[in-house]
Amino acid sequence: MSGTIQRMFAASFALICIILPASAQETVRIRGTIERIEGPVYVVKNRDGAEVKLTVSDNPMFVAIVPAKMADIKQGMFVGSAGMMQPDGSQKAIEVHIFPESMRGTGEGHYDWDLLPKSKMTNANVEQAVNSVDGQGPCR
Repeated sequence: MSGTIQRMFAASFALICIILPASAQETVRIRGTIERIEGPVYVVKNRDGAEVKLTVSDNPMFVAIVPAKMADIKQGMFVGSAGMMQPDGSQKAIEVHIFPESMRGTGEGHYDWDLLPKSKMTNANVEQAVNSVDGQGPCR
């Protein structure tokens, strides 16, 4: 891929990076847009407008988000759901991600997330898929 095409391709995607420092004990998430690429350095504008420079390794892994339908989710898949806790204790999904098999187990569990203030992320295997529901009920 030529440098110009690569820059245009990269700049058109929102970027969520997980940076693992040398100690690999602290995870830092950066959510923003790639502004430009300077060799191995990606210049990212994060949500508050500040520029962050990330140096990528020789073999970086890039993940793109593509549209899918609820019908695409099947039993046994590994998925993630960002959601907001509701006053009644239920959780309302904001977005759902279908992970490729190579990412099975990534971030498994339920924890605070950075999509919106007080949002949560739950990543897990789909135990059972349903074709329809009677109205929109809360996720529990």
